[in-house]
Amino acid sequence: MSNYNCRICRSGSRSEIEEALHDGKAFRDIAKQFIGFFDCNLHLLEQSIARHKKNHNDKPQERILTKEQIDFLDRISEGKVGLEEGSRIVATMVFEKMLNNPDKIKFADFYNTELLKIKQTEVRDRNYWAMEMINKWFKGRIPPRYCPKCGQDVLHGEKNEDSSIVKVS
Repeated sequence: MSNYNCRICRSGSRSEIEEALHDGKAFRDIAKQFIGFFDCNLHLLEQSIARHKKNHNDKPQERILTKEQIDFLDRISEGKVGLEEGSRIVATMVFEKMLNNPDKIKFADFYNTELLKIKQTEVRDRNYWAMEMINKWFKGRIPPRYCPKCGQDVLHGEKNEDSSIVKVS
């Protein structure tokens, strides 16, 4: 994203400066390298580079995951982590972030963990009531999908890829 008011965005050296920022070079070193291209002093250029990185650098540095986070992602992909354990781990990470950076607390982080708990409760309640309805309607036995006499499909219709009925004819 380019900003007309930004000294770095307006310069012809923008891509080289962003590359140096991406490589992790110090603001002062970058400013020393490019001072000849700007009509300002070294300190002002250093501040401009820092402000550019903070406000609208297009190439943010990649975050390196810890071994614990990589293991967590592996367990999720293998299906070994359930919703309850995942939400507990995410909530722990959010609270750790809040305690380490009390000046950068975002209510949205806490809100999202609480929303996840609410969704989990809704799913549990929906499943409970669905099973109760099935038990009341069919006295604990689910009706057969196919007719026991002729073997025909009881629910006629087109099937989705997930084998759910779309349209009953």
